[in-house]
Amino acid sequence: MPTSADETPLLGRLDTPAPTPEQVHEHQVVRDLITQALAAQSARRHQLEQAGEDPRLLDQVTATQHRLAQALQTLDPADEQQVARLRQECIDLLREAGR
Repeated sequence: MPTSADETPLLGRLDTPAPTPEQVHEHQVVRDLITQALAAQSARRHQLEQAGEDPRLLDQVTATQHRLAQALQTLDPADEQQVARLRQECIDLLREAGR
C-alpha cells in the first residue's frame, strides 16, 4: 500500500479540507457573539433569580446558557449551517436582551 511522507497509508487517510479564511473569520465572529449572548443570558438569569420569576423561565435561560457554552467549545468553522444557525440565535438573544 502506498504511503505518504509521514508513513500514513494514503488510502486510510481521512483528511478534511482546511477551513477557508472566510470560514475562520465567520467562526471567530460567531464565537464572539456566543460570548456576548452568554453574558446577556447570565445577566437575565441573575435578574430572574432576584425577581423570583417563574422557575420554568429560569430553566429555559439556564438551558440556553448550557447549550451556548457547549457550542463555544465544539463549534466547527467548516460546519457552515451550524455557524449560521448559532449566529442568528445569538443575534436574536442579544436583541431580546436589549429590549
